[in-house]
Amino acid sequence: MQPSTKQAVCTLFGVLAFVVAPAHASDVAASGGTLEEVVVTAQKRAENLERVPLAVSALSGNELENRGYTSLLDLIGAAPNLSVVYNTGVVYISVRGIVAQDALPGADPAVASHLNGIYLASHEDVGTAFYDVARVEVLKGPQGTLFGRNAVGGAINIITNQPTDKFEASAEVTAGNYHSLNTREVISGPLAHNVLLRVAIATDNHSGYSLNLYDGKYYDNQNALSGRTTLVINAADNLALTTYLDYHREHDGNYPSHLGGIVNLAFPLQGVLAGGQAIPLGPDGLALNPRLLNDYSIPLNRRKSWGVSEEINWKLSPHISLKSLTGYRHFDGILGTNFQGTTWPFPSDYPNYNYEQFSQTHQVSEELQLIGKADKLDSVFGLYYLDSVIEGGYSFGLTPEPGPFPLTTGGTLDKPAYAVFGQATYQFTDRFGATAGARYSRETNDANTSWTSGGVLLSGFGPCANLPGALCHQVASATFSSFTPRLEGHYQWTDGLMTYASASKGFKSGGFEIAALTPAFRPATVWTYEVGAKAVSPDRHWTANFAAFHSDYKDMQVQEIANGITEIVNAAKSKIDGVELEVAARPTSRLTITDSVAYLDARYSDFTEQNPNFPFMGPPGILDNSGHQLQYTSKYTNNLRVAYEMAFAQGSLRLSGEWNWRDKQYFSEFNDPFEQQPAYSLYSASIRYTSSDGKWYLQAFGRNLADKLIISQTSIGGCGCLNSQFMPPRTYGLGAGYKY
Repeated sequence: MQPSTKQAVCTLFGVLAFVVAPAHASDVAASGGTLEEVVVTAQKRAENLERVPLAVSALSGNELENRGYTSLLDLIGAAPNLSVVYNTGVVYISVRGIVAQDALPGADPAVASHLNGIYLASHEDVGTAFYDVARVEVLKGPQGTLFGRNAVGGAINIITNQPTDKFEASAEVTAGNYHSLNTREVISGPLAHNVLLRVAIATDNHSGYSLNLYDGKYYDNQNALSGRTTLVINAADNLALTTYLDYHREHDGNYPSHLGGIVNLAFPLQGVLAGGQAIPLGPDGLALNPRLLNDYSIPLNRRKSWGVSEEINWKLSPHISLKSLTGYRHFDGILGTNFQGTTWPFPSDYPNYNYEQFSQTHQVSEELQLIGKADKLDSVFGLYYLDSVIEGGYSFGLTPEPGPFPLTTGGTLDKPAYAVFGQATYQFTDRFGATAGARYSRETNDANTSWTSGGVLLSGFGPCANLPGALCHQVASATFSSFTPRLEGHYQWTDGLMTYASASKGFKSGGFEIAALTPAFRPATVWTYEVGAKAVSPDRHWTANFAAFHSDYKDMQVQEIANGITEIVNAAKSKIDGVELEVAARPTSRLTITDSVAYLDARYSDFTEQNPNFPFMGPPGILDNSGHQLQYTSKYTNNLRVAYEMAFAQGSLRLSGEWNWRDKQYFSEFNDPFEQQPAYSLYSASIRYTSSDGKWYLQAFGRNLADKLIISQTSIGGCGCLNSQFMPPRTYGLGAGYKY
């Protein structure tokens, strides 16, 4: 380890050891602490986490607060085989090696995200709702039966806090390096008889992590505002209506593409050959300081999203209830960056930008659930409808001025989808139960896309030659359907030990790449076979959840960049095997230890394709990727967290440290040495003082204490260069909060 890493380890664990060691002696005779019980809705009904026969990781709002998690990115490692990264402003969520790799408008995720039960169809809309959260659920493995399309890897459920029947308010502020200033404000209480309201506001601001040598300014900065209101009307003893309204806005220079270097010294950067400059590169062609920028194309991030939803819960009888979830969401965004990495202008149809991506998404959804609960039978049956309309694309400059030409590609995608589903669990004995469920889905993808330059429709090159009149204009439609069953059996050996076995299928939509003008790619399907065990001690001093699984993944959708054009191709087959273990323990009332360990062997079993990186890497022709590791996966991961709390007459002091280790991961199917992140460790720590009445707190925190440069995404672009993005550097600060 480097000296900075050693210092971080000492800071993280040495302080804890100093405090814990003397205190432990006085606690030997004391009873252990009790772990918090978490209720989840992974099966569309409220259940204790330890009684759900499914691999689920869940963090309550209290645990999120204790860990200092303020974004989806913080969840990396918090659940076994979970990875969360950003690529040009899009959240890539990978569960058990399954991830969608397309960052363009209209792309479907492989892990379905839901906000208060509403599916977030736009992956640009994911990650904007992480404040005032009651809990986060990570469902692992295909969830095709209850959560439907695009849940082949799993599902993320974000459930926000509900209004309270008594008035309460809170305010929090944190400030730190990079001029960070973040705030959280909440007010909640009754408006009238049986009418409750909750309002939450969040701001997130920091200056840039990356100096742009071209203009001397810093980018990778953040300026974000979010707000949410929740209105609950208890219209009758058996009828409740909940209305959610949320808004999010970003206006900054976040998510720029960084020049990681060139992959072949025989092909210098075109912008440098034309007379421009890049950031300093070493003799091997790689960037000496990859966080630097030297771009004429100033990073631009402008986005707004908002949504409104209505949840109706109607208890028809003591055993039957009806739930309706109606939602509308809107996203509008523009992202500008430079994929050539030099000061020489490669203008798109937007002259100040080498690359500009634009999108506008509207979605309408409706889900009806009929939920039954009898003596031995729990069931849910439902109907689902979604219509998502996407207008978007991107524009980029292919060659330097004055040669041709800027290219703008994109159009409209319309994706209506319908489904009917049902699942029932029958308890044959007090200890043995079984579940059977299935979902039928049908959806249509309608595409109207084109390639233009300067507003003029192009023709005669690339895929345009295969279209009517050789014009670069495609009007096409494709319809897909899928049947996704689930079978499961579980046995409750004791009150504290359950085992289960299951088989389930997931379905990821086929469709059209909004920018490629290529035929529709096929749907992807996965079958997963899983066994697991869940154990909890009688006094809840410890819990342990174990799962082992095998997945057969067919027609996996892989993103390629060929001649500067992004397209989706289907991989033939891949196989995934894994083991997961989550342990939580409170050996004393003061000490809490959690550990998440995972093993994942995720590889292509049969996949050949043309080399898209010729001539920069390798010869032309067919490449065999069979046996290669799937993208965004690590073979081994571990997340260890230790927290120690001391109580005083005046309050309590909580010290916590977190170590997150991830094995090497690749960012392309070729597993080449340029598109990878070597194994790394992340260290975080915090200390928090809370008053005796629980009304106010003070804290200090640090993240990425070793200041590691960690790649979140990188790819070989049409320039023969590495287009990279990075996780935040070392950050630290102070915080304070007050509750009324």
